[in-house]
Amino acid sequence: MSNDNREERGKTAKAIDLSLEMLPALEESIWAKLLTGTAIEIPKGFGIGPLDLSIELPKIDLSVRDFKLPEIDFEHTYRTMEKHLQQLALRCWSLPWHLGILDLEELVTKKPEEIDAFFEEYFEDGGLATLRKDIVDDKRLSKWDLLLEQCFKNYGSGDFQICIPSLIMVLEGSFNYTSFFSEGHRKDFFRKHIEAAAGFQKLTWVSLCSFCDVVFMPGNPRRTTDYPNRHKIMHGLDDPSKWRKVDCLRLFQALDSTRRLR
Repeated sequence: MSNDNREERGKTAKAIDLSLEMLPALEESIWAKLLTGTAIEIPKGFGIGPLDLSIELPKIDLSVRDFKLPEIDFEHTYRTMEKHLQQLALRCWSLPWHLGILDLEELVTKKPEEIDAFFEEYFEDGGLATLRKDIVDDKRLSKWDLLLEQCFKNYGSGDFQICIPSLIMVLEGSFNYTSFFSEGHRKDFFRKHIEAAAGFQKLTWVSLCSFCDVVFMPGNPRRTTDYPNRHKIMHGLDDPSKWRKVDCLRLFQALDSTRRLR
């Protein structure tokens, strides 16, 4: 084997190792396939509104012995995903781990009520059962096992309002940050973690940061909010009769995103 070939293979191995390090913990999802799939294609038109981006990821056949890893602008791809995820989080939905990239691209172009309807249908069609197993089986959330089991049970029986304060409490506790309710401390908390993270971990932090900006914004008891407001709920300033089933789903999904942080 020539020195050139050995050098080329070395570069390829390093590139693949770098990609694998950025993956979530062996998730069988489109997020993982984006970097290691053998036949990933994203058609032109990937992007929304003023972004109007076009991204094409070439097929990678890892069965071929001598191949050159195609050049993929991962930074550009991540920046695009960040913008999509921030838009979705501002509508109170954190990073959807079990959905595909094309689903996400389409979702952010929809109206808020259409996005809510999409997630309601997704969770009612088996997505919630998967989410429940993932959350309940996560050892990092074991101290809240009893409460979480009751939340899922009550949601299933239609008594979802009682779940909302409990899920907000678990969400705060899962960050393990005593001053998380303070806006200044919370923003500093997220800023430091976003700066320190990379790859999919960074995308998750970015998504949850925007999500918490919505849920933890100052609560004015005289103003109706479109999404769950932590301060109004936890201080008894909100009207539980106006809480919606989909609000409970928002918090379940946010907790699923939070547990994936390292």
